[in-house]
Amino acid sequence: MSGIIGWTGPARAIPPLRVGLLRRRGPHDHGTEVHHSRSGRTAAVLGPARLAAAALSSAGDVRTASPGGSIAIVLDGRIYNSPELRSELKRLGEEFSAGTEPEVVLRGYRIWGDAVVEHLHGLFAFALWDGRDDGRLVLARDKFGRKPLYFRHDAGNALWFASELTALLDKGLPREVDPFCLRHYLEHGYPPPGRCMLRGYRMVLPGCLLAWEGGRLRRKQYWRPPDGERGRPPPRATAVGLQERLEEAVKARLGARGPVGAILWGGVGSAIIAALMAQGIPGPPPTYTVCFGVDGLADAERARQTALRLGSRHRAIIVGPRAGRLMPFVASQMDEPIADPWAIPTYLLCRRARDEVAALLSGHGSEGSCGESKSAPFACAPSASGPAVPAEPVLTTVDRMSTAADVELRMPFLDEGLAPWTMSVQGSACRGRLAIDALLRKAMRDRLPPHMLRPRRRGRIAPLDEWLRSEWRELDRDVLLDPGTRWRGWTDQDQVRRLLDEHCTGRASHGRRLHQLLVLELWARSILDRGQAEPRPADVDDCMRDLPADRPVRRVAVIAPAGIGDTMRLTPAIRRLGASDQAVSVTLYVAPDSGSDQPMAGLPPVDRHVPIDLEARPLARVLRLARDIRRSAPDELVSTWVSRLAGPVGLLSRAKNRRGWVPQWSWTMRLAGALWPGRLPYDPPQKGAGLYDISSFCRLLGAGDGAPTALQFAPPIWEDRALKAARRRMAELERPLLAVGAAAGRAIRQREYPLDLMAAAVDRLLREGVAGSVVLLGDGASRRRVESLAEAAGRQGLNLCGSLSISGTAAVMRKCDAALVVDGGLLHVALASELPVVALYGPTEVFPSDPRGGTERFKAISAFEQCRCRCLPHRGIRARSECRQQAQCLARILPERIVAALAAMLSTCAVA
Repeated sequence: MSGIIGWTGPARAIPPLRVGLLRRRGPHDHGTEVHHSRSGRTAAVLGPARLAAAALSSAGDVRTASPGGSIAIVLDGRIYNSPELRSELKRLGEEFSAGTEPEVVLRGYRIWGDAVVEHLHGLFAFALWDGRDDGRLVLARDKFGRKPLYFRHDAGNALWFASELTALLDKGLPREVDPFCLRHYLEHGYPPPGRCMLRGYRMVLPGCLLAWEGGRLRRKQYWRPPDGERGRPPPRATAVGLQERLEEAVKARLGARGPVGAILWGGVGSAIIAALMAQGIPGPPPTYTVCFGVDGLADAERARQTALRLGSRHRAIIVGPRAGRLMPFVASQMDEPIADPWAIPTYLLCRRARDEVAALLSGHGSEGSCGESKSAPFACAPSASGPAVPAEPVLTTVDRMSTAADVELRMPFLDEGLAPWTMSVQGSACRGRLAIDALLRKAMRDRLPPHMLRPRRRGRIAPLDEWLRSEWRELDRDVLLDPGTRWRGWTDQDQVRRLLDEHCTGRASHGRRLHQLLVLELWARSILDRGQAEPRPADVDDCMRDLPADRPVRRVAVIAPAGIGDTMRLTPAIRRLGASDQAVSVTLYVAPDSGSDQPMAGLPPVDRHVPIDLEARPLARVLRLARDIRRSAPDELVSTWVSRLAGPVGLLSRAKNRRGWVPQWSWTMRLAGALWPGRLPYDPPQKGAGLYDISSFCRLLGAGDGAPTALQFAPPIWEDRALKAARRRMAELERPLLAVGAAAGRAIRQREYPLDLMAAAVDRLLREGVAGSVVLLGDGASRRRVESLAEAAGRQGLNLCGSLSISGTAAVMRKCDAALVVDGGLLHVALASELPVVALYGPTEVFPSDPRGGTERFKAISAFEQCRCRCLPHRGIRARSECRQQAQCLARILPERIVAALAAMLSTCAVA
């Protein structure tokens, strides 16, 4: 069984139980049974929810009761020493009707009473009803708290309990957050042990037993972590004893209804578990590993080498930034907010493994009993006696995520015969961790690959800082700055906005704090507001990708601190690179808060975005960039020409291959201006400039031919509400729909097209019937600049400026029939959406086509002929954005020319 629920109290008021809410813990079977006490005054309702992999016999799929029906039990988990206990109980005169683990606990209770929990080795949480006399209920958890068990003792002396908090949230009861637990969470990222975030609810502590009798509760702690002993046995005897206990612990956890696999985290503990498992099962063992972004590739490579040495069937996945769309689901699965960044990778790994195995063995609990989880704040917590013990938040994350994926996760290092022994060996939390780590290598030296005998250099916890600046940025703003979040009163919205601004621009790193606030609010929306978890996502393939098991991953660093348009020019080459070779991971260095990271956020093989502080001094900029690149140690370093950073950074970094620079189309125009002094707005070098960049980039990356490739935008899941509202409003507008972007040029004032002229053009387009309705698009900075456009559009317009991300804007553009844009990022979004596009250009930006849009779908209106300034591309003297007369040149484009160009474009293109 994988979930339990129940109630006990006066027999005259037996309530219904919400056992259906435990379906995600036990999807294969669930139900309830009522048991009365012999006196008839009290009763109990017990209900299990079963996962097929959790029981070895079908006879254990239902409640187990004694022959007379006076004692009944529901159990969640596994009892690994049940065969030994069954033999011992038979000698004591007990008879067994079914070979199930719940029956072993029940028979043991008949002999030993509450002391039966001291005989159990396993991971469990159970509720046992003793109906003799006036009735008695016992709740118990294992020594390390690997299985959850919540309870509520109401005013009528009734006791409610369940494996999940949501199953206890009655609609008629208030849901108030405990202020003490809230403060503890905001400081540490998880609620205090034994307490619950909701007032009136509690959790049975690990190693504790709770007895209800006559309406009163009695708590007993049946196990405590042993004290650390300074005097240890000789090293050889210690190593031999550790090896024997490890073999016994792994052997006890190999039984299941289906195949058993192992997780390779990259550390020595998980490697030992996989090596011992390979000896206990026939054939090559299945092993799995997961890395959280680029920083985890070192551990993934160690795991791959270990799998090759063991001869296992190895599968490795890398979690991409698009995994942020799982945040609402993962936060709601926790019952209580736990800001563990490794929750998503754990779920995805179990989700990928569930098609092949029924249970997974993990190295959690190794390295000084601190758990081999990468999340350092959650890895270990000091006990009252001194040594570090596994912290409950880690085990809670592991249990919730594996259960959500329908896979049972087993941890041999937390065996009752092994963990107390290792705790007694270590002297202190810090020195003991190193001692146990060295002891593991000594004990298993003959079974471990050579590379596992060397201590590893640990990477960072998780790339939260980078992901919260890229793919997760819109989620953070949408959730944390929502009016509903302000209404709760838990946070200061001005301070939250400051944290977001500082983090997104790269001025500071607040990833851990923002992640905590994000998890807290998402948890509140599901548990407090709705009282139930989010449904399981149907498809998660875009959140991860498989890594090859036959060769290491090649790391590529790309420096491209330009705007969104120039960054989008790189996407065909990078997409082709990811499609041709899965063993590639790209780190993209971009300008902060320019939107240039959004088109490739989560686009394989881009796994990391790092902002470049363009406001810093040139030397400081180079040193910071070089320091980050040295930390990631890329195999190849490439850059666009406009960055001008690759040269000095390449000299300071440890890149194995500094490929070179990619000349952008502006550099081609610079050469054209130097070679042809006359005005040649449509000379050949300008026509193929973008395609030339793509071909150059493809050759540098080894991606083959750089043929044009259409971009695929995937709007984040948290924008669904805004997109549905926008599309519903667009359905009420007249056709054809015209997308108008007036946001370009806000950073470069001389490139702005006068908005009064744009408003006059919009008015003429609507009056003459060229456009039926207008959709205004742009970023947040454009919101206050489009009043004249919105007024000109009137009821035939829809203002979406600042409402959507780049991906959401692309999704809206697909519903439009044409686009009118000033040069900038929206031009490239429109071309990627395959819209007919009319673009307004300044004198230095004349090229008639784009590699993603054919000439029949693209019309450039230029004031180049009227330009009297001798700027690029005439003489090659100034950069494209340095023409001080560009604004006057743009002002020469009259609304009549815009209307004529758009009418001609719509007449030659098929309108959907």
